[in-house]
Amino acid sequence: MEILKFPVSKLEINPDYEYHCGTYSPMLLKSVEEQGILSPLWIVNKNGLCIIDGHRRLRLVRRLGIVSIPAILIQEADLEEAFISVLNINLSHLSLASLEKLKVIWSVKCHFSDHAYSKVIEILDLEYIPGLLSLAAWIRKSPQWLQKYVHSANFSIKQLDKIHEYSIYEYKNWLKLGSHLSLKGAELIQILESVNEICLRDQVIPLDLWFSLNIEDLVEGHLTRHQKTGKVKEKIEEKRHPWLNEINKKMKEYIMNFPNKLNKNFEIQWDRNLEKQEIIVSCRIRNNWDIDKLTKLLSANHTRERILNLLEFMDQIPDKR
Repeated sequence: MEILKFPVSKLEINPDYEYHCGTYSPMLLKSVEEQGILSPLWIVNKNGLCIIDGHRRLRLVRRLGIVSIPAILIQEADLEEAFISVLNINLSHLSLASLEKLKVIWSVKCHFSDHAYSKVIEILDLEYIPGLLSLAAWIRKSPQWLQKYVHSANFSIKQLDKIHEYSIYEYKNWLKLGSHLSLKGAELIQILESVNEICLRDQVIPLDLWFSLNIEDLVEGHLTRHQKTGKVKEKIEEKRHPWLNEINKKMKEYIMNFPNKLNKNFEIQWDRNLEKQEIIVSCRIRNNWDIDKLTKLLSANHTRERILNLLEFMDQIPDKR
């Protein structure tokens, strides 16, 4: 195939053929600044000169003010074969994220033959995933902020399929919360499932639940993302299991009634969601004297009795899930 020079101003980006997410890397920027474009773009003569491969490189040369660029020109009759060839070339030196794979699937289904579609899902190792085309259509039509989020968080196809069950229109605030807090796929799914369960039980819509729990206030302020995430999860679980809050209050009161020496030297924690019926006892040790003091405290009968009573209390908590 012949490599020719084409004016950058004549080349067009067709989103139907673009599936890579993100922008060009600093390494590519440095390479182009020092040596120019080394790998030619692929373009097709179809309603103008459209990029098949090299979208990020084209954006980069536009930024740098480069006026011409090397490219391989494909005729429209050869577009399907060329698109699959480029896909294979890309996969030989990089892996595609789930979002990028779904974009490829949708593009091929919309613009190429059924044979090409079958071949591409085989190349991407997606033959046995039910509802794949529906998922691809959903992600292709989803807003840019959501696409950016699921790509940056590297959601799996399986996780995207679960999130796909929740209407973007109805769950927009909750999905944006995931983006704001950079939640992982499993964390976001857990929140969506809990919100859905509460909404079905209380006959409310997700947006009303959002405002009733004052989620906006929880994610503002100077707390870390981890702390904000913890507060949001705790608030949702309290609403999902109203009895949790009452039991946690009793746990806190019980620990506050521990002897002063114990409360002063030890920090006693527990799973606020009560999924794990255990307590965590931690302490600070700075010198040998601390070790002797803490050993004495832990071996004291009243300390052991208090901790055992706390564990017995947790064992008696009914499982209301």
